Amino acid sequence: MSHESYFENQIETIQRSGRMIQGVFDPEGEETTFLYSIGNSYKKSNAFQNEYLLFSDTDFGAIIINMVADHIDEEMIVLPTDEVTYLPGLLEGVVCVQEAWSKEVEMGEDHCIAIRPISGLLEKITRDRYVCALGVPAFEDYVASGNNLFQIALPDSLGRFPGEAGCNRQIASEMPDFFHIPARDVIPKV
Repeated sequence: MSHESYFENQIETIQRSGRMIQGVFDPEGEETTFLYSIGNSYKKSNAFQNEYLLFSDTDFGAIIINMVADHIDEEMIVLPTDEVTYLPGLLEGVVCVQEAWSKEVEMGEDHCIAIRPISGLLEKITRDRYVCALGVPAFEDYVASGNNLFQIALPDSLGRFPGEAGCNRQIASEMPDFFHIPARDVIPKV
C-alpha cells in the first residue's frame, strides 16, 4: 500500500468514526507495543481536544481507547492537565487476556482506568518517539493544534498500576518506566 493510500484510508476512518487508532507492534516482541488515537481532537470543542496513548500487549487496546474517548466525550468530562484522573467502572465486566496473567481475567468495578496527562519534557519525548503521526502533514486537518495528550493506564488483575508497589512485574514491564504512574498519584485503596 502506498503512503497516499494509507493516509487516505486513515482519513476516511477519522471522518467516519471520529478517530482512528494507530498500533505500533514489534513482531519480535523486543519493543513495547503501544496504540494511540489520531483525529480524536477533530471537530471537537476546545474542552475535548484530547489524543490518547496506551501501552498494552492486549488484543483489545483499540477498544479501550475508543471506550475511554467515547465515555469522556459523552459524559463531557474535562480532564485536568496537571493530575491523574481515575475512571472507575469502565472495565466492569470486561474480560481480557494479558500475557502476564496467562489467563482470562474479568475486570470488576474496583478496576479503574488511569488517565494521565503528558506534559513538559515527557510530552516532547512522547510526541517525537511514540505519537509522531499526530504531527504528519496529511493529518493536520484532523488533529487539533494544541491538542492535549493523555496516557491511558490499565491496572493489573489486582487493580494495581505500573509504578504502584506490588504491581505485576510483567504488566509494569509493558510500559516504559518513565510512563509509570508516580506513587503520589496512585488512587488510595479503600
